[in-house]
Amino acid sequence: MTSYFRIHRRAACRTRLSNFLITAILLTLPLAVFALPDRRPVTPESVLELYLKAQNRVNLRGRMTVINSSAHGPTRTVRKRVVRTADGRSLAEVLEPAEERGSRTMDDGKWIYSYDPVQNQVKIKHSLPVKRDPRAIARQTRLILRNYRVILEGRERFADRACYRLRCVPRDPINHTLHLWIDAQTGVELCRQENDRRGNTLNVTFFNSIEYPSRIEAREVKAQFPANARKVNISRSAIYSDIASLRRASTYDISAPFWMPEGYELENCAMMMVDGQNRATLRYTNGLSVITICQAPPLQRRPPGYSIANVLTLPYGEVMVDYATQSRDYMVVGRCDPHGLSSIVNGLNAEREADWRARLAEAFRPSNGLLSQMRNRGMGLDTIAALLAISRSARQKQETLYALYMDGWDWRYLARRFQVNEEQIASQMRPFQRR
Repeated sequence: MTSYFRIHRRAACRTRLSNFLITAILLTLPLAVFALPDRRPVTPESVLELYLKAQNRVNLRGRMTVINSSAHGPTRTVRKRVVRTADGRSLAEVLEPAEERGSRTMDDGKWIYSYDPVQNQVKIKHSLPVKRDPRAIARQTRLILRNYRVILEGRERFADRACYRLRCVPRDPINHTLHLWIDAQTGVELCRQENDRRGNTLNVTFFNSIEYPSRIEAREVKAQFPANARKVNISRSAIYSDIASLRRASTYDISAPFWMPEGYELENCAMMMVDGQNRATLRYTNGLSVITICQAPPLQRRPPGYSIANVLTLPYGEVMVDYATQSRDYMVVGRCDPHGLSSIVNGLNAEREADWRARLAEAFRPSNGLLSQMRNRGMGLDTIAALLAISRSARQKQETLYALYMDGWDWRYLARRFQVNEEQIASQMRPFQRR
């Protein structure tokens, strides 16, 4: 099969002016060094746990600014009013720019409603599930720490609140460096700055002001939409944690990628209406960033061996790969390096699934049904090979290694835990890595 890429770069690199404007705006905020009393040792891990526990657990009301540095035009600034309750309900309303005023997004804990006043349309979709239990938070912390070098850079005031400042440097260069300002008392993220590996600032999101009321009335998180607004439900299934459930909700087979950038795991999946077509949507995360893969059969027949991919840099930092084969249309979207994201499409090939499974089975002889179970949870071939190789070298049950991995422990940690040479495992998984 032949394939080729048409890489579209419609504009030059982001200018120094964009970065200067973002920095200048940040410097206008009340930001200064601040010393906090120590009641217990503060570590990057403890700050991450505080941050993760705060998600959908705190009442807040505030004004937010989002600044995107665009490769296609001038820097874009949006200002919002945000209200969020401890039980997960929220309402965000756009205040500026004037042409977007009236746009609002409401999450009632079950459904998300997004209103576009220009189209007079409300898009409706399922709310994403939120895991609140201590085990899930501990697992999420491990996922972030294995994919980012998290540095506690200091303590500052932001939006008149005492904050911890974290710098999260990705271990895989496909991802962007993140700077987070975390409210030291509540754990709420008060600012996030995203830089590419060349140091260009892509996005800054921050609260200009924030308060944490003990009570928020239901009417504050209840949006009013025009009676004549057209309502479109883009969710076409429930949200699932495994691909087998999604296959049962689909009218066509669904392929999981053979490999992903290191550290990304399947978070959830669902059938969604994207660009007017029902598509299987797989959402992967490395703890702080997300890559989404949408797929559907083509609307027209294509010749055998057909394969084409277009890599597009979207206006505000995201990258999208449009990939078409004889039997599938794919869309891969993420805030990542374009070339790294495009490598994912080489592992999207439903016709070769049986061949790759046979190679893994021949090399490692997995337990009956285990290989299907691993692929069903979206695991890539390289990760599966690493776990099976550790199992064989350490003489541990394959199911034991799989269970530990699902609890958030990566293959490098497991190799050290069972005293297996990491380089030896890396060489055995190399034939199954992304290319």
